[in-house]
Amino acid sequence: MESTIVSLSGWGDIDAATGAVLRRRPRVCGISIQTGESALASLAFSRVLRARGYAGTIVSGGHFATLNAEDILRSPAGVDAVVRFAGEEALVGLARGASGDSALGTLPGLVYRAPGGEIRVRAPARVANDVPRAP
Repeated sequence: MESTIVSLSGWGDIDAATGAVLRRRPRVCGISIQTGESALASLAFSRVLRARGYAGTIVSGGHFATLNAEDILRSPAGVDAVVRFAGEEALVGLARGASGDSALGTLPGLVYRAPGGEIRVRAPARVANDVPRAP
């Protein structure tokens, strides 16, 4: 697996970021949505990607996405899945090609649109047990 970071700092970066993703043609495009301020530009970016022919999986994550997963999936932005909370395991599963309702339903923290259009909230994200506790 290879990954590349494409900068999207706001509205002014949408065209350049879209071009960069379309040139690379990744199977999965992850969009970090951390704040309400960044949400509109991030979701517009997703919508522009779809309008310009991106056919891969678009997944979002981050603080805002975690708290608004179902609304993001219901929006016309074209996002296929949202990873809530710790998303490393789910993102790796998507990058390795997990698809279909049964495979997606096993990815921790994933909220996704099923083939029939309904939104599925599946396996909760795992919490690391090896985090040191304060005395």
